[in-house]
Amino acid sequence: MSIVGKMMQRGIDISKEGSMTIRGNLYANNILPPRGNTWFVDSDNSVNGSGTTWAKAKTTIAAAVAVASARDIILVAPTINQMAGTTTNDYAEAVTIPATKMGLSIIGMGHDQEAVIWASPSQNSAPLTINARGCYVSGFRFRPNGSSTAGIVLVTNTALTANAEGTAIENCTFRSTTQDALAGIELQGGCNDIRIRHCIFDNVVAGIRQTNSDNSIAYRVTIEHNQINGNCTNGIILDCGRSKILNNMLAPGLTMVIQTNSGSATGTDNIVSGNTLNVSAYETNCSGAAGDSWLGNYCNDVASSVVGASAITYGYPQG
Repeated sequence: MSIVGKMMQRGIDISKEGSMTIRGNLYANNILPPRGNTWFVDSDNSVNGSGTTWAKAKTTIAAAVAVASARDIILVAPTINQMAGTTTNDYAEAVTIPATKMGLSIIGMGHDQEAVIWASPSQNSAPLTINARGCYVSGFRFRPNGSSTAGIVLVTNTALTANAEGTAIENCTFRSTTQDALAGIELQGGCNDIRIRHCIFDNVVAGIRQTNSDNSIAYRVTIEHNQINGNCTNGIILDCGRSKILNNMLAPGLTMVIQTNSGSATGTDNIVSGNTLNVSAYETNCSGAAGDSWLGNYCNDVASSVVGASAITYGYPQG
């Protein structure tokens, strides 16, 4: 369950007014450890403040990231218009979490995945790039714009000067604006131990995509309980090993639904199970390695040699 979900479950006031004491509530209820500072962001504020309370909130997410340290928490308010039901960009900015700010959390303070909208400030500029380990992002609708960008870009390079290992993204929506983006979430390089949960992907070329110029395998990635809609071209495209892709709903009409062997340095030993695969042909619209386990997916291609009459897969797509 997400941090915000745990807060609501325990009756903690997460409204803009009540969260003046949110840091103490988080610690007192054992949701977060007592370390780091909490920073506040509200673009409706007339003055860019110190960020230490809602009354003194920063007006941009970038300003809060600039003052934050490793393992701090940044809470981001929706605008008054957004809370009133008007769809506007609450924040249009390109933010990078540097490698030095490990464990930084950025949390949208709305009550659903649409409540805090974070858009590209210009074409092919990602709203959020993460170069640090162990970060956490929840509660935003990302609106990327441009064919070579994504809503969130996770970066791990061979020198490890950028290393997004261990980052978790959950309860977010990814939907392009003017031009369909390359992906909702892009993994650049071998990003290990990434967790992507309870997200919705719409109007992007791929929901989750790994771009892998150095042929690095992404290990121990967990992708579960996400929804990838038919307005996307592709679903999940990775070159991964020892990873889990579980219980995702992938809509009809996708060209590549799930692929675990997208690069030349093919990973293996992945578990792909419980997913809804609406495909024309299992071996064409999905792709995996011989060492993967693809048992227990729902797949409508009962003509496939590895899909049973009850529409349940019992083998990897051998195309």
